Amino acid sequence: PTLSDKEREEMKPVIRNVSTILFECDPMCLNFDSNRDEYDPEAVTIISMLKCKETTDETIEAIVDTFRQWFDEDLSEYKTDSKFISMAQRIWAAWIQYQEDTKNGQ
Repeated sequence: PTLSDKEREEMKPVIRNVSTILFECDPMCLNFDSNRDEYDPEAVTIISMLKCKETTDETIEAIVDTFRQWFDEDLSEYKTDSKFISMAQRIWAAWIQYQEDTKNGQ
């Protein structure tokens, strides 16, 4: 799945939130503190996948698939790691909040 330019613009707040979560958790060790947009492309990919997901576990799969796609890295061994699970929970919560805000016209 991909996002159209229109969807990217509409989803900019949640993409920004997910990018920030990825930057803070830094699964690929890219956080040099000055490159805060480093995970923007991965955030877009994850958001495009979350449109079809329903759980935190599926969010973990989306994260693993995204980093496999972008970095040719298999992060599946981290699926049970508490930091990885926490990152997925935060991303899922940001997605749910975005959906609720959208539904309520915010």
